[in-house]
Amino acid sequence: MIIFAIVISLGIVGVVIPAIPGIPYMLAIALLYEIFDKFQHLTWIDLAILTFVTVVSVATDYFSGMIGAKYGGASKKALLYGIIGLFVGLIIFPPFGGMLGLFAGVLVAELLNKKTHEQAVKAAAGSLLGSLAGIATNLVLAVLFIILFVIFALN
Repeated sequence: MIIFAIVISLGIVGVVIPAIPGIPYMLAIALLYEIFDKFQHLTWIDLAILTFVTVVSVATDYFSGMIGAKYGGASKKALLYGIIGLFVGLIIFPPFGGMLGLFAGVLVAELLNKKTHEQAVKAAAGSLLGSLAGIATNLVLAVLFIILFVIFALN
């Protein structure tokens, strides 16, 4: 169990570095533990709870930058450009290019929408702040995942 807890803890790297699925990795390791343990310690309810934490994490990853952009005043078109920028940024500058691409996509879209420079920067900054808030939230979720895994495995 200790070895699996250590391997699961490596998922925190995936939480801090965008584009690496940290908590889904942690769930995969927990499932491997359960297979190696022959389903002795984790119950189906425990696995459901860990899966729920994972789903919340994935949703946070997906929506945090977009929510931040919307809070910053981004238009629907800017959100679409932001998503495109996110993927292009990940391809060109992995692993941090996603956040830069999101920022650039929202900024370009808002400037093309004839918004003022200040409004465009505010919307783009909102996307960046939303992404950073998502990383912070996922860091908390990762620590919660590790704690829950250890508690469940010790039962």
